[in-house]
Amino acid sequence: MPDIANRLVRPEYAALPLAQRANVDAWEDAMLGIDRAKNKNAEIRRWAARNGHGTGWSFHNIRAKYYGWVRGGRSWTFLVNEAAMPRQRRQPRGLGPACGEYRRKAALGEAFKAYFESHNRAGKPAWKMMLLDLRMGKHIEGVGTWRDVWAWQYPGEPLPEDCPRDWIPRCWRYENMMRKYRPTKFEETAMRKGMAAARQFAPKVHTTRVGLLPGQIYQFDDVWHDVKIAVPGVNTRLMCALEFCGQDVASAHKFAWGMRPQTQQEDGSRAGLKHDDFHALICHTLCNVGYHPDGCVFVIERGTASLKPDEQKEVTRLTGGAVTFRSATPTGRQVLRGMLHGKAGGNFRWKGLLEQSHRLPHYFAGMLPAQTGGNEREKAPEWLYGQEKYAEKAMRVFERAPLDMQKRMWFGGALTVDEFRNFLYGAYDVIYSRTDHKIEGWEQNGWTVGTADGLVRRMSPREVWHAHSKGLARVPHWALTRFLGDKCYYKVRLGHDLKFALQDRKALGNDSKARFLGVAARPDGEEERLVPGAEYGLYVLPHDTTQAVVVDAQTRAVIGMAPAWMAVDPRDTGQIAAQAGLQAKVIALQSAGIRERHAAASDAALVRREETDLILSGLGKPGRKTGRENAEQKKETRDALKALAGAVPQRKGNTDDEW
Repeated sequence: MPDIANRLVRPEYAALPLAQRANVDAWEDAMLGIDRAKNKNAEIRRWAARNGHGTGWSFHNIRAKYYGWVRGGRSWTFLVNEAAMPRQRRQPRGLGPACGEYRRKAALGEAFKAYFESHNRAGKPAWKMMLLDLRMGKHIEGVGTWRDVWAWQYPGEPLPEDCPRDWIPRCWRYENMMRKYRPTKFEETAMRKGMAAARQFAPKVHTTRVGLLPGQIYQFDDVWHDVKIAVPGVNTRLMCALEFCGQDVASAHKFAWGMRPQTQQEDGSRAGLKHDDFHALICHTLCNVGYHPDGCVFVIERGTASLKPDEQKEVTRLTGGAVTFRSATPTGRQVLRGMLHGKAGGNFRWKGLLEQSHRLPHYFAGMLPAQTGGNEREKAPEWLYGQEKYAEKAMRVFERAPLDMQKRMWFGGALTVDEFRNFLYGAYDVIYSRTDHKIEGWEQNGWTVGTADGLVRRMSPREVWHAHSKGLARVPHWALTRFLGDKCYYKVRLGHDLKFALQDRKALGNDSKARFLGVAARPDGEEERLVPGAEYGLYVLPHDTTQAVVVDAQTRAVIGMAPAWMAVDPRDTGQIAAQAGLQAKVIALQSAGIRERHAAASDAALVRREETDLILSGLGKPGRKTGRENAEQKKETRDALKALAGAVPQRKGNTDDEW
């Protein structure tokens, strides 16, 4: 009896069309029934009658098939109807891997693919080169010379002395070769462009945010905005706006970003984003944004947005092993070992969420002037040339113009760095506050809220982020001074008004100053007033100018955190009152030393003043009181003076001393 279970897992059986498998099963039932019967002919007649003596089910046909099935070892393969098989599935009898013709056709296909993949533009020129090599007598790997092909295709015919100049072997026409042997898209792209381009034809790795919490995976990248901006006083030409940013994968919220323009160097080159900028972004993330205490993966690049292995280890150490790093495999390695490597680069699909989100600010900025398009050479509008020329003319005379004229200057319509930064603030506020999105995993994670009219809406990325960001762990600012090294570090002398004034025109793109108080909160929580006129070291992150780490300028030993002295809106009375109160506390703190040093003289003066006040009150005004009343008052004054002479004045506690 045949083993039907084993047949079901055979690839030959599975490759049969559905109708053919049903036909094999029906014939096998008939064959088994006839085989069991004692009277074979009677059983054959019953099967013919059961199938109505239809096509193929006549007595003679069934009888012939049965004895053929027996001679074939009772195999189900004998019951396959080859005539009914689809044409592309049919294979001539005797044509298998061991057949010479099969091997020759396979070798021909591989040879054609090799020529096709070696030509960097098109397939037809490659096919023509293959024919030319054949006619010139060149030996083609796996195919042989033209004489071998002639003997294969025309067995028994005489071999000409020379190959016919226009001879195309049978089945070698271009259309036929392309139909049978054309390389796949992956093969074609890998050989013509490289493995980085061929990755688009490899299966993608799909991920989901279902079950993922904010703070568990961050993606970091750099962005070139499709807009050129003006930085008068720094640049004399319009330059591209660049950005470093970090995005949380779970909430799809951009939690940190920093924009800076390209700047012109003295040698004519352009300075863009630097590793120092990315270090500052990482520090801002660790100190101000936070990370999930159960573990957080930083997905970084291998280019500008990257950290060295020892820097990654330092971050992992500072976070107690919670933060780890992941980056894509470089794409420069090619398919063949003998090929030289391409320029190494990261796989942008490794951080697909962030790469796709870059389109949103590009779309928002689509109506701004000085557009460059996705590719400046190909997609920039023609009038960008005129804008750049006009802006260059204005920026070359900017610093020579009076201040009132500088404020009125026009740079061909291009935005200044401050104007574009304000635009990005507004754009990101709209993008990450939207609720009409279709981000994957929202409902499964329960990130929906009810509305006043009884409906349910999706939470915005910002709402999801803020709902979970309070429980994130953070690193103290002062702990990252070793990681930063000389990055974001400035030597500044403390002014006599107890303020640090820091100005970095290249970093900020303008002449604004950052000011910090000379009062540092030490890591133990105590406060320390710094020495005016002394030089200190400051670590200031460009993403957070509300405080600075103060260190010793010589040893880099941490002193504490200095708060920023912020400018206030003159129209906001609340801000003015708060800053005035802070000013009063600083004045009290500065006055504390003076009060201590002159406490004795102050106490003596207080006693003399109170004595004089009592005398004056005892004398009274003439003509207003009787003699008896004046005598009684004088007695009271003498008694008070006696008591005052032996008393030590009590100094009232001053709450202004507290910082």
